[in-house]
Amino acid sequence: MGGQYDNRSNSCDCSGGLRGDGHDYASRGRETESRPTTLEGCPYWVPVCGIVMGAGSNTYVLSGALVPLVPLYTPITVRGRKSGNNNFCGGTQFEVKAVGRSQKSCVWR
Repeated sequence: MGGQYDNRSNSCDCSGGLRGDGHDYASRGRETESRPTTLEGCPYWVPVCGIVMGAGSNTYVLSGALVPLVPLYTPITVRGRKSGNNNFCGGTQFEVKAVGRSQKSCVWR
């Protein structure tokens, strides 16, 4: 016995997320959350939740100092950061840093 376990100690990752190639795989997911993101969609008001916006197949709850400047039921682009926090409103929190108009249209059902 023992032959199949001879190299086991060489594959141990005891570097806290850093592998032999120098990449920090443990924090890779957190890095994508902090990058600026642009969303395009139509914001609408949801009681208790505030201003919510669908972008693609995702739902975002808008937050930050610029939220009062977001026009409701109007196609816009929003630049900011995802916080990664999913709240009870069923969306990812998104901190707004800039608001602009979009050429797309809003379709309400």
